[in-house]
Amino acid sequence: MDAIFVHSEQKIKERLTLNWMGTPCVEIDGHIVRLETQKAMALLAYLSLSEQPVPREALAAMFWPEFDQSHAFANLRRNLASLDKSLGYHWIEANRSTIALVRNKQLFIDVTSYFDLIRRVRQHCGISAAPCRECLLRLEQAVALYRGEFLACLNFRDCNDFDEWQYFQREEANQELAASLRWLAEGYAFAGEFERAIRYARRWVKMDHLNEEAQRLLIQLYAQTGQRGTALKQYEECRRLLDEELGQPPEPETVALFEKICNGKPAPKKAFSFVLPVAFSNGAAHEPLLGTCSALTMQHYRLVHSDPLD
Repeated sequence: MDAIFVHSEQKIKERLTLNWMGTPCVEIDGHIVRLETQKAMALLAYLSLSEQPVPREALAAMFWPEFDQSHAFANLRRNLASLDKSLGYHWIEANRSTIALVRNKQLFIDVTSYFDLIRRVRQHCGISAAPCRECLLRLEQAVALYRGEFLACLNFRDCNDFDEWQYFQREEANQELAASLRWLAEGYAFAGEFERAIRYARRWVKMDHLNEEAQRLLIQLYAQTGQRGTALKQYEECRRLLDEELGQPPEPETVALFEKICNGKPAPKKAFSFVLPVAFSNGAAHEPLLGTCSALTMQHYRLVHSDPLD
């Protein structure tokens, strides 16, 4: 017989925090909750990020594909009962057909907040406008939530459907992180706050060290702040990595930037485009929703920004 849990939302007073970035962590009122199995953790993660109640049959097939339906349903019931107990009998809503996680203001999911902050930036500034101060702060909040790869260290050999779902969630989160770090680095450079710009450019290079666009931005920022030696060392590191890992030289644009700095010429001003890469969300591009930031930021840039090497 299928386990049925119907819990009233009004009874929930505890705050449930689900951190899926990096090593998964579940907390109730700041106290870590130890779930009994890795499958229970994965099941909770999947339910928390599903917008609609999930059919029992789909969950059984996803997490126990090697079993026949009867045994798969039995495993699902056991894990649901364990999960419901661990969460204090408040958060799982289940009937004979579907299962869902209760949604209310006491629930915090880091992944949901991460994507929501980036979405709000897109809506306010658009995807091709210089970000305003408010949007830069939102992006900083978003990248602070990224503690590591989505559901790190949570892998199952026998759950191909779950692995595929996890892979695309992870790739989308990583792509949005790279986009946000680029936007932060270029946004703070645009505002003349080069220390912050360099901090986020370094993090972008650290997560994607073979990305020459990220490498060029960091080299450019070092040069623009008078750190010529550091800029040249960064180029050499870029060249070494490309040679060792890809067996290829730097792109002509990277070489040209290096030669200008090496010859003592002023580093060219960066032509910031502020175009965020399209994430995987539903396979559709984010529409450019231009807000009120672009014109004001461009005007501010023209008035106060100058190249330190000019």
